[in-house]
Amino acid sequence: MAAVEAAVALPLLILLVFGAIEVANGIFLTQTLSVAAYEGARAAVRPGGTAAQVEQRVADVLTRRGISGYTIEIEPAISDSTPRGTAITVEVQAPMNALVQHSVGILGGRTSSRSACMARH
Repeated sequence: MAAVEAAVALPLLILLVFGAIEVANGIFLTQTLSVAAYEGARAAVRPGGTAAQVEQRVADVLTRRGISGYTIEIEPAISDSTPRGTAITVEVQAPMNALVQHSVGILGGRTSSRSACMARH
C-alpha cells in the first residue's frame, strides 16, 4: 500500500518542487530586469549621458546576476545634446528561462520585460 502511495505522490511532489524553483527564478529575473532598467534610466538622465553608457550599466547589472540574451530599448534616442526635462524610458527584456539550463516548462518560451522612465537632468 505504501509503495502505491509513494508511486502516486512522489512524481507530484517532484513536479511541485521543480515548478516552485522555476517560478522563483522567474520572479528573480523580473526583479533583476527592474533593477537593470532603473540603473539604465539613471545613466540616461545624467547630463551628457549616452546610449552606450546606458547599455553598459544595464549589462553590468545583468552580467553580475548571470543573465544573458537580453535586449535594451531606449526611447527616445539620446545623445549628449538631448535637452533637459526629456522623459527617457529604458526597457529591458529577457527570456524567462535565462537563469536555468533545463526548465520544467512552466515559464519556457515567454519573455519578461521591465521599464523605467525618468526626466533628463
